[in-house]
Amino acid sequence: MAAFRDANKKAAAALRDYAAWLTKEKLPKATSEFALGATKYQQMLANTELVDLPPDKILAIGLQHLKEEQGGLRQCREDHRSEEAADRRFQGNPERAPQAG
Repeated sequence: MAAFRDANKKAAAALRDYAAWLTKEKLPKATSEFALGATKYQQMLANTELVDLPPDKILAIGLQHLKEEQGGLRQCREDHRSEEAADRRFQGNPERAPQAG
């Protein structure tokens, strides 16, 4: 266990040193003006993620999934609101409440 703690301390120190170096050396020179461009981005996706779809197709798929998820969330919200309304209607008269099961 002592060997692990020693290695852990060394790794943590190395990461702190790296973070300090990034903050001191790289951050002051960093800009937000960085872009791969469509061709290089597509090459990166193919090489690192094994995705051979063009970026516009990936975007279309992502937007479709987003739309589907938002629809599901809307349905959950409506279901929840309906349950809350039913709870309020039957709150004063438990005998009128629907029976479970």
